[in-house]
Amino acid sequence: MSISISLLTTDCALVASDGRLTSGVEINNSMAVKSAMPISDTFDKTFSFFESRLIGTVTGTMEFDGATIINHIESILKNGCYYENSIELTVECLNLKLKEKLEQISLNEILFKYRKIDMTLIGSSSGKNNDFNLYNLCFAPDSSNDNIIVIEEKLTPIKNKVAWQLFGDDSARKAVKEFLDSELAKIKVATEKNLRSLLYKAIRHGIKHSSNSPFGNEKSCGGKVFVKSMKSQYMVK
Repeated sequence: MSISISLLTTDCALVASDGRLTSGVEINNSMAVKSAMPISDTFDKTFSFFESRLIGTVTGTMEFDGATIINHIESILKNGCYYENSIELTVECLNLKLKEKLEQISLNEILFKYRKIDMTLIGSSSGKNNDFNLYNLCFAPDSSNDNIIVIEEKLTPIKNKVAWQLFGDDSARKAVKEFLDSELAKIKVATEKNLRSLLYKAIRHGIKHSSNSPFGNEKSCGGKVFVKSMKSQYMVK
């Protein structure tokens, strides 16, 4: 598990995550035989591609088939799935290709029921100011553990308001929600600078209040805080 936050305004967008990566449950003959253990506290779950025209963050399954989830996303996007003038087509293509990859993982690497990814993807269709769109993409097994289903939600910015999304550990999310509700109410003008500062504090707050991993005895969240952002003026061609 992890903790990730995405913030969206008409002028900027930011994503953040903790840096903890666990080993995953060791599988033998389709059975879990060894608990998960932290193997890194500097694993960046945020990403920024195409000169920061597309940013995002992921939680859940972090590695498979010899590559990180960020590597898989980058490969998909850079091999025909990035549509510079259509975030909608980009999301549609990414959903299809990542779903296929998750369904094809060997059962000896990750049991089907554990193949879950929560992702936020933020971009612009026009490349112009005030045209950010935030997509929440949730990949999870169906009830029969035979197929991956994708649930998609779109958020658009509202002037003078901050839209946000949390993914990850339940206890961390609860603590971060309370923190953001309180701290965002104090901000008179939301800028990239003050929201970036807020995200560092929010992720650390989530780490502090996170629960133990459901597959081990260590905290689900931890380590370094990662933040990436984009401003509307950067989108102008």
